[in-house]
Amino acid sequence: MVGQTVGNYRIISKLGEGGVGEVYLAEHPEIGRKVAIKFVRRALAEDTTLYGRFLAEARAANAIQHPNIVEVLDFGRLADGQPYIVMEHLAGESLAARLDRLGPLPVAVAVDLAARVAGVLAAAHAKGIVHRDLKPDNVFLVASRSSAGGDLVKVLDFGIAKLQGAMREGSPHTRTGSIVGTPMYMSPEQCRGTREIDARTDVYALGIMLFEMVVGRPPFVSEGLGDLMDMQMNHLAPPLRSLLPGAPVELEALIARALAKRPEDRFASASDLKAALHGAGARISGAVVVGTPVAPAPVVQASPAQAITVEDPSQISVGTLVGQEGPASGPRRSAVRWLALGAAALAVVVTAAALWSGRSPAPATPKAPPAPLARTIVRPLPAPAASPPVAPAAPAVPPAPVTVSLRIESQPNDAAVVDGRTGTALGSTPLTLTRPRADGTLQLRLTKAGFRPATVTVPLARDASTRVALTPQPRRPPRSSTAGLDEL
Repeated sequence: MVGQTVGNYRIISKLGEGGVGEVYLAEHPEIGRKVAIKFVRRALAEDTTLYGRFLAEARAANAIQHPNIVEVLDFGRLADGQPYIVMEHLAGESLAARLDRLGPLPVAVAVDLAARVAGVLAAAHAKGIVHRDLKPDNVFLVASRSSAGGDLVKVLDFGIAKLQGAMREGSPHTRTGSIVGTPMYMSPEQCRGTREIDARTDVYALGIMLFEMVVGRPPFVSEGLGDLMDMQMNHLAPPLRSLLPGAPVELEALIARALAKRPEDRFASASDLKAALHGAGARISGAVVVGTPVAPAPVVQASPAQAITVEDPSQISVGTLVGQEGPASGPRRSAVRWLALGAAALAVVVTAAALWSGRSPAPATPKAPPAPLARTIVRPLPAPAASPPVAPAAPAVPPAPVTVSLRIESQPNDAAVVDGRTGTALGSTPLTLTRPRADGTLQLRLTKAGFRPATVTVPLARDASTRVALTPQPRRPPRSSTAGLDEL
């Protein structure tokens, strides 16, 4: 095929091949645009089922029109009848390749990827298209500076998608009792071969993928396809935290719901799953803070970068706060007290005289207001007591350090260390971190190819040193044993 011209493109090299097809890199000779061309093998070119799946893939991609679905540019047959699809060329790696290369992903990264895939599925479901073969091999990650997560997610291969409405004309119809998909990611209803397949089958597959992204393997693993399908139908997935201690409880519940055996017990749609993933991701990364307590004044300085000046509350008088003058004090208070006593005594004398005379006093003739008192008798204040001797000031206590030093080691060394809550890469072991002193803890996740991920929690209130012994990870089952099934 190399060197041949297909439509407007010249084939340059082979990109890969599978059981029923091959993919080649091609280029437009004049404008230089590169594309990928997928062919059905010549020996299978006359298989109407495979041709129908090729047509279904082209129709599905064209109908959804989503930036995160690989773009199909052309569809046709060669002169000898061999069908082909011309697609955009993607530079990157599949999610399966990344998991094989790096092992488990940080929780925050995995949740973000799953949420973006859920968004693509929601767009497909809105057009009446169910993927039915969602798996890490069909999720492609393209390095992109414009993407918030650093990778542009592309969902591939709608070849066995279940199409509804007018798009079903000419597409392969699944007979009752036939099975399509990849058993390691198939829903229970797919394994039973029923025709009641809807969007919740993709929800189940994405739940398995999310489990695999954070643990390093799918929840159900077996070399026998019959055993594997029995597990999908009849066995509950192991709780996430039994394999990943320290994982958020909320994430464990989310995955358990996505992997419910009965479709009605799962998320009702990919949109609902996407919303739940966004909520979980925001809380895991610390973007949402609920019920933050208000610290009483004065505020203690937490670190040099967060210095806050607080006015001393003891210097603010109550009168100032309520807009009233404070109570009288000192000589003014004594004078007012003696004047009040004198007025009370005068009132008593006048009343007694009137009662003794047995008659009411004659009405008083109005007089001019009395002249103000010439002087005020003030009771002398006692002499102030002598001030006690001032004790010498105690020596100043040096402030406690505002940072702590955290030493992380592993056996073996050179394990990647990431923040367990945000997924931020911090370095590799042995590693020393400096953090602001606080009452909480820091959760760290250590990963190394060939070993199970480990989660460790270190205190932030003091210096600490932690050594983690990594456990070798069992070999992941070869992906060839999970190849898609046409019919059983």
